[in-house]
Amino acid sequence: MAEHFATYFAHRPDRCHVMVTRAPARKRIGGLADYTPGTVWQRDVIEGVTVGDIAQAVDRALAAYPSGGPHVFIDKIETESAASDLNRQLQAAAANPLQDVLKRCDARYILVVSLPLHQTLSVLPEYPGAVRLPWTAFWLEAFARTNGLDAETLRDDLGQALNAAELLLTRAELSHERTLYLELERVGAAAEDGAASATQWNAEIRRAIENASSPTVPTHGELTRIDEIMTDSYRSASLGLIGQTLLILFAFTDKLHHDEALRLVHFCLPDEDIPDELMSPVMRARYERQCEDAVRRYGDRPLRPSWSERLDDGAPGLLEALGLRRDAENILRARLGLVDVGIEVGKGRVALAALADRLLGRKALERAIQRFPLHESRQDVRPRLVELLCGLHRHRILSAEDLASVLVGLKADAHEPIVPVEVVAEERVRLGFADDDQHVMVGDVMRHVMAENEENPTAERRQPRELDDHFRTGAARHVQHLIAQAMHHLPAEHGVFTKLLEWLEQRMQFETAWRILGFFSLYGPQPEPVTFGRIVLAPFRDAGRDGFNAALRELRDLILEVMKAATSNKPDQPEVVGAWLDAVWSAVPEADAPRAARGLAIYLDDFITQSEILWEIRDLDDPRPKRPLLARLFLAELAPSPSPDLIRRLFARTPRDWLKSLAEVEKAGGQRPALQLAVHVQDRLDDVFHVIVQDIHVAEAKQRAFNLDSASLRDQFWRDIARALDLPAFNAGTVHKHVLEARDKLPGQTRHDLLALMDLYPIAVFLFWRFGMWSPAPLAKDSPEDRAYTACLERAVAGLAQERRQALHRASVALAFAAEQLNQRFERFGMTKTHAHHQQRVRRIQRLAQHFAPLPAPVPARAR
Repeated sequence: MAEHFATYFAHRPDRCHVMVTRAPARKRIGGLADYTPGTVWQRDVIEGVTVGDIAQAVDRALAAYPSGGPHVFIDKIETESAASDLNRQLQAAAANPLQDVLKRCDARYILVVSLPLHQTLSVLPEYPGAVRLPWTAFWLEAFARTNGLDAETLRDDLGQALNAAELLLTRAELSHERTLYLELERVGAAAEDGAASATQWNAEIRRAIENASSPTVPTHGELTRIDEIMTDSYRSASLGLIGQTLLILFAFTDKLHHDEALRLVHFCLPDEDIPDELMSPVMRARYERQCEDAVRRYGDRPLRPSWSERLDDGAPGLLEALGLRRDAENILRARLGLVDVGIEVGKGRVALAALADRLLGRKALERAIQRFPLHESRQDVRPRLVELLCGLHRHRILSAEDLASVLVGLKADAHEPIVPVEVVAEERVRLGFADDDQHVMVGDVMRHVMAENEENPTAERRQPRELDDHFRTGAARHVQHLIAQAMHHLPAEHGVFTKLLEWLEQRMQFETAWRILGFFSLYGPQPEPVTFGRIVLAPFRDAGRDGFNAALRELRDLILEVMKAATSNKPDQPEVVGAWLDAVWSAVPEADAPRAARGLAIYLDDFITQSEILWEIRDLDDPRPKRPLLARLFLAELAPSPSPDLIRRLFARTPRDWLKSLAEVEKAGGQRPALQLAVHVQDRLDDVFHVIVQDIHVAEAKQRAFNLDSASLRDQFWRDIARALDLPAFNAGTVHKHVLEARDKLPGQTRHDLLALMDLYPIAVFLFWRFGMWSPAPLAKDSPEDRAYTACLERAVAGLAQERRQALHRASVALAFAAEQLNQRFERFGMTKTHAHHQQRVRRIQRLAQHFAPLPAPVPARAR
């Protein structure tokens, strides 16, 4: 066998291989690989693998042990479907990074998929090019070693017959191979129950080969038995709820020990009387004797025996009645492997729902949870209860909210972690650092919280997701509380929350990870800024053009949802928006930041600051709108904590650097970018216009026949701006083209000065905040409002370079001039209310311009 294995690889040119086999061969694959040339690396995989995971594992291995090739990397996995997605990727991976990695280091990759008892080789068509790895020789060798038989003699007598039976090439082959495996497993189980001679075992194995000569299927009796157990809670042969509960635990847990199973059944049974027909003879006689004694003594009738007492009374034939057995290590096994017990048990939804109700202390699935079994249970059964509850969730008996609610009931003592970590392999997340297991299940729960949308994409397309609705659920709140518990019981330097976020980013689609960030930024705990920013920027790092554009559009939608939630919450949370921006900027200098990271950060500054500016005239008779969210954050006497510097960034950036950084974002989007720089520039200039024109008394304007057409007002506004900045005349509708042309021109060249138009935007944003917070009337001197406004402005301009102060002064003077010219038109039309309102606004803009006046030049010491 080993020589065939080596020969196979010597003649196969491809580097990625999928092998389908059974457990005996999977256990010995490492020994086979020793016959291949080069260094062998192998691992047992729990949850399945991806191309990226394989490539990273290969790189890490070669970095740690940089020996020369060739190399053979082997992943062994025992599961039903984990390989299907990987294999599709492998078959189409001719130009993928995995092929490049393997070729570069002269390596091959083998995925060994070990099929479970109930599955046939019918999965082979799912794996084009997959190879079936023979396994009977390994089974025979292990059987001889376990039973003290001579392996060479058995191989001479049975090896050829077993090999021929396994490799039978007929149309019935797929089910034949499974039947052979089951028959041999039955022989192995019989060997555990008692010894026999080599001749007897030889005959048993030949009988197994004969029984497998024709395809077999689960008998009607096997399927009927499980169905009866799951539908009849008072079935006498399986002790009603006792056998039903034990069978569910066997189906939903992994390698369940017999004694452990009995403890779990005790915990899961109801505190109710057992029916007469399920009492054992001894129990019935004892109960009848107690009743007679009570009558004779005129005492109270004794309590009827409970389900737990019936279990304590003994049930010697229960395992056989359930189709189960105990192996040499007292682990429960299926006596007959022709059926998948998990699938068949999962069909008994009524029994599963009843068990869930008993565990959670409620009368029906739609009722509230009354107790938390993990909190109430003994420590030695909690890990298995986690497996059971996760299994009930997978079968849609428990919702994500229920699961999170149950887990949040855990409480820690001095010796016990917050949550149990010995959970079933399918549910456990292996993080790679042993001391951080406290938050293993936190990640699992968050995955379950997100699963409802992932599992129902059709409903998700019908109804747009809104972050506030999506996360303001009981489940998310429970997860939040669970994480807070874990952080409370761990030292701050432990970094549990940061590592949880990094785990989410590595294992979830970026949209999901971002939405979780959105929830935590709103409701806590607050992510660490650099980690926060790194997760936001991660999807842009290696994205192609389509991926880059999709990520940018998703990020814009998410930020709008965050702002909506921050505005609708009580109290408002303006600091959340500042935290998103500061987090992205904190990650820009990181070594792994995407090339367009600075441009993305600048774009997000623009996107958020413009999001509240409406392109419509506001009637002065309308109620005053809600104060802008960002204005409430920045127009404060004390700097926000942590101190966001959004307004300072807006004032400090030069138009040339601003546009150059945004051009990187546009370039990353290809021919149809999500950010079109020309449109972006035109939109920011339109924002400036709408901030200045914003408030008009509409009834007065109609009475005076004032033209409210924004196009007419816009043309006049930009003509006034051009006059104030001493710029050549330009068309308001095409000004963005001239600005982009000016970006690449040197000072003194034609139309270079048009770049100064971009300095109008940060001034307009600040004015929007000022007029959105308070009326345009002067603020009372030394009032809280005046101190907040002055302090914010001083923080924003402190330390600005002299040339930036000059540019901002020039822009604010131009805006004051254009606003004054507009107000003179209101006066000429006799619009007294509008004129009075805008007269106050003009004065505030003029006062603002004084703050940007260039500082006096320092006087030389000798001249003083």
